[in-house]
Amino acid sequence: MPEIFECFYNLGELLRLIPTENINMDREIQEYENKTLDDMAQNRIKLFEQYGYC
Repeated sequence: MPEIFECFYNLGELLRLIPTENINMDREIQEYENKTLDDMAQNRIKLFEQYGYC
């Protein structure tokens, strides 16, 4: 799943380049990246525990 992380990370970097009036953009992007990382971790846990991938 590292390629998914790279996709979301690169998307966040791209969004930082777009001019905007939203002064909280960096904070919102960081929150989104953190939520994505947490969701990916939960998916990995499900794969190993619930679906028996070892």
